[in-house]
Amino acid sequence: AHLVTESITDRLIYLRRLVNPCQPSNICSKGGAWVSGVADFVRVDRTQGLRRFNQDSQGVALGYDNCLWNNTFVGLGGGYT
Repeated sequence: AHLVTESITDRLIYLRRLVNPCQPSNICSKGGAWVSGVADFVRVDRTQGLRRFNQDSQGVALGYDNCLWNNTFVGLGGGYT
């Protein structure tokens, strides 16, 4: 779940950093869909009596957001891992 949450947070940070995102000249002002691939790979060797293990997680996060007014966005996002 943290992979999907990080992707949605990255999108929010991107929108926040835009200058005047709701201006008609900005591509984000019209709203839009976005997709992000997510992956996490963990390898732990045998240490302190614990067995070695590998964990791989992959998935996709997607969403849609739209500017309502005065730099205020509303959107919906989710994902699957």
